[in-house]
Amino acid sequence: MNSKEKIEYLKSYKDKKERLEFVKNQIQGIQAIKYTPSINSPKKSLCSYIEEKTLLEKELKSIEECVKGVKDDKARFVLEYRFLEFIPLSQIPDYMSFSYSQIYRYYEKGLEMIEI
Repeated sequence: MNSKEKIEYLKSYKDKKERLEFVKNQIQGIQAIKYTPSINSPKKSLCSYIEEKTLLEKELKSIEECVKGVKDDKARFVLEYRFLEFIPLSQIPDYMSFSYSQIYRYYEKGLEMIEI
């Protein structure tokens, strides 16, 4: 897998996390309101939302494990900030007390080391 594919895979974490929050809210809403079968019933059932929630949680955990599998601590921290905490590369130097160029080197190193 090349760097672009790895970046796209890691970026999907944010979309999956946002979708998970939506699904959790839908589950909570369905559980809060007792629906009777009718034309106005919810489009998706509670079971389908629960299945989607379980799948999303597995996918998120898989991405987290990929990042946490990077052996170099500094490279792993940069990837965690960037892809799991959604912090732009330009702001990561504030968290780690390194220059932007050094952060970028750790970022590149982390992408090389990550195994998907």
